Amino acid sequence: MTPRMRVTTVDAGRFTMPRSALLYGASGTVTVPSTVAVIEHAPTDRSSSTPA
Repeated sequence: MTPRMRVTTVDAGRFTMPRSALLYGASGTVTVPSTVAVIEHAPTDRSSSTPA
């Protein structure tokens, strides 16, 4: 049986950071849109595994 996976993407709003983090010597800030991805894996069958 093939394991299943579900991916959900969500708009996380604007992300603001200093321009100097992207380009040495730059001043000011930059704002970009951001997206978050949530990856859900199907539960695995652990009945045959050895306890840790």
